[in-house]
Amino acid sequence: MMLTFVTLIEAQAFSFVLAAATICALSAWLMVHLLRRVEAAPAGRPVWLAGTAVAAGLGVWTTHFMAMLGYRTDIILGYDPATTLVSVLIAVLAVGLPFGLSALPAGRVGRCVLGAASGLGIGAMHVTGMAALEGCTQSQSVWANALAGLVGATLMAVARLLPDRRSPDAPVPASPVPASQVPASQVPASQVPASQVPASQVPASDGSGWRNSGLLACGLIVLAVCGTHFISLAGTVVTGQRPDGHLSDIQVALSLLTAAGAAILILGAVVVLAATRRFEAQETAHLTVLATALQNMSNGILKISSGGIVELYNQRLCTMLNLAPDTMRVGMRVDDFLAATGRANGWDAARVARVLENHRLWMERAEETLIEHRFDDGRILSIACQPVAGGAVLTYDDVTRDRRAQEEISHLAYRDPLTGLGNRRALNERMRAAHRDGERVALLLIDLDRFKAVNDTFGHTVGDQLLVAVAARLRDCAGDGFIARHGGDELAILIPGRDADASQDLTTSQDLTMTKDPTTSRDLTTTQDLTTTQAVTTANTLATANTLATAKTLADRIVRAIERPYSLDGATVVIGCSIGLCVRAGDPKGLAGPDAPAGPDDLLQRADIALYEAKRRGRGQAVCYAPGMIEALAERGRLEADLRGALVRQQFHLVYQPILSLASDRIVSFEALIRWNHPHRGLVSPADFIPLTEENGLIVPIGRWVLEQACRDAVGWPPEQHLAVNVSAVQLRSPQLLSHVTEALARSGLPANRLELELTETALVEDGPQIAHTLAALRRLGIKIAMDDFGTGYSSLVHLRDLPLDRIKIDRSFVAAALTDRQSLAVIRAVTQMGRDMGIPTLAEGVETAEQLALLRTLGCDAVQGYLIGRPARTSSNSASNPASNTSSNPAPDPLGRAA
Repeated sequence: MMLTFVTLIEAQAFSFVLAAATICALSAWLMVHLLRRVEAAPAGRPVWLAGTAVAAGLGVWTTHFMAMLGYRTDIILGYDPATTLVSVLIAVLAVGLPFGLSALPAGRVGRCVLGAASGLGIGAMHVTGMAALEGCTQSQSVWANALAGLVGATLMAVARLLPDRRSPDAPVPASPVPASQVPASQVPASQVPASQVPASQVPASDGSGWRNSGLLACGLIVLAVCGTHFISLAGTVVTGQRPDGHLSDIQVALSLLTAAGAAILILGAVVVLAATRRFEAQETAHLTVLATALQNMSNGILKISSGGIVELYNQRLCTMLNLAPDTMRVGMRVDDFLAATGRANGWDAARVARVLENHRLWMERAEETLIEHRFDDGRILSIACQPVAGGAVLTYDDVTRDRRAQEEISHLAYRDPLTGLGNRRALNERMRAAHRDGERVALLLIDLDRFKAVNDTFGHTVGDQLLVAVAARLRDCAGDGFIARHGGDELAILIPGRDADASQDLTTSQDLTMTKDPTTSRDLTTTQDLTTTQAVTTANTLATANTLATAKTLADRIVRAIERPYSLDGATVVIGCSIGLCVRAGDPKGLAGPDAPAGPDDLLQRADIALYEAKRRGRGQAVCYAPGMIEALAERGRLEADLRGALVRQQFHLVYQPILSLASDRIVSFEALIRWNHPHRGLVSPADFIPLTEENGLIVPIGRWVLEQACRDAVGWPPEQHLAVNVSAVQLRSPQLLSHVTEALARSGLPANRLELELTETALVEDGPQIAHTLAALRRLGIKIAMDDFGTGYSSLVHLRDLPLDRIKIDRSFVAAALTDRQSLAVIRAVTQMGRDMGIPTLAEGVETAEQLALLRTLGCDAVQGYLIGRPARTSSNSASNPASNTSSNPAPDPLGRAA
């Protein structure tokens, strides 16, 4: 029989009911918050799960017994301790444990079932608690208990069906959350899958929707506990002894136990409330920092699941990929993301497919993948794909500025800043690459002639402008050649080789064979049976010849181009260039021949040797490296080494060649000529070592020795005989020449008027004002000046007019051809006539026959010199002899020196 509502109210003490309801509300609030901890803390989940079970069980049990303390206060009720403890265990295991476990399932069905089990546990705990009553008789309605259990189960199931943060329908706050879990704040909350968002990461301060559902859950839990209790009591009839004014011991103990339970619940609620508030505040601050960092970091972030779903991105990624904010969303497939990226950047379908395939390959790898992607607008993104559990994290970094800086640095490292050409480092790397790949190349080394004079005359600014202009002309000439500035005024061009076509190879081979024996067929068979090595060698030789011809043609064109005048800052500048070139055959198997360059250094060395030869031949020309040049240079180096010690070791000596006056037929002078008696080489020709001494500067100390020795020898000659000494252009430019001459005269005692210095036209014109000053100073001492080899140098009449000369020496080339060549005869006649008119005596060199001597007498030459007059000798003992006695119809040339 069911009690009426009024009867049920009368059986309850209102204060105890209010206390029970308060405890129940606190317990419900505590249960909800503990349940959130179970959901949010996977690492500490067992601890939170146990705490939730204990708190929920004790809360329901305390609520029940607090209400029982106010039930039927008109009779004495006792409680069995054992049954009471059993009810506590049932409360923890049947109510708290299912309620805590309901946080684990992701689906609603699982949560609903466990919630309903928790509601049935409330009914079981109530029935067990009622069974613990002693000192009374009671009857319970099965239907009331069943209805109480059904109400408890329904309400608890509904409480667990309410949406939480993991539910698809749960409202997700727009506040920032950790980058590893949910998208950035710009992503709409409704687009975040619940399965990817732990409920603990929703800040309570902003989760108003979730808070409302939490409050509703608390209310449902209170209704479930109170409803179960009072519905079951409505079907229960209890009769017993009325109290005599004293409570039984069990009632006192139960009261104390219930009060302790309530205190524990209240204290626990306060502690949990404080901890929860602090935790949520820390979590909110932490999430805010993470979200701020995510949105303001310079990198783009993209998290892709193993199933190819976008789980996370930030706004920087959209900016980098030119994506509109509404284009990206969490939950979209990576295919759609890359397709949107392709549309935003103008990619075609093939490119999008390649990029997608690359992403799949990166995600399949176990290690990090680093690549750089260059966009059509010039931007460069560095992409790092780091595989992680459940997918991969891609980091995008805009390295455009860094790469441009690197390119600028590389440009500066490999480019000449003045001309914009490659520098020596770039040239060396190009040559190494050609050697490594077995390419056929030609190297041209270009040295600008007279560039230093431009710098000295017009200044370095004009010199720099000249280099820029030269670089522009080289670009016009070089075509596909690589141009580099190898030094101050030295440039280089690396030209790719040219292959010989097959028909040319075959024709050449057949022509070579038929030249051998065109009447037989054996040679043709030999041509057709050439081995592979021979065929490769032949083709390589022909291709190398083609490359060399192309390089020589280019070099000649460059010489002509560089010689054209330059107009720089109002000044007209004219320079020239000398070029040395060498070809690398490009045969990695060594079929190019033993003298072919073995590597880049050898190629550069041979081109430099060819350049040296071009300068030696007079500049303004291109010279190809030829076999033997490097050996000649090595020999020249050894000769130079020996030459440096020759003066100390007294290996030099002088010979003298007589000069005959045609007016008196007497020897009036001797020309001093140097000879080198090498201990191993024997007599070395002056033509071999004099140019070398002029190049290395040894001509200055050697020339000083010649002056001193010649003056000492000449001081013992008859007073009417003079001494002629050759002075090179290097000596003439040296500021020490004047002191060397005066010291030689002073030490020997030779009068200055008996010394004659012979200078070439080339030496006289290199620095006109300075030379004229030096010659004037020498003439003031009484020394005579002769112009040697007149007619073979610049042959400017201005020299005869402006320079202080005492003699003109006609070059032997004109004397040798005068009897048969009218032009040579005309030159001699003109020079002698000019000499007479200007009062400058003339001397003809190289007189070897009586016919030549007679001709020179007829033309009015003042003096002669040559083998007919006398050969160079170490002493001048034959100086008084009759010239006619030395005449020979077939004189032999002097192999040791210049024949005057």
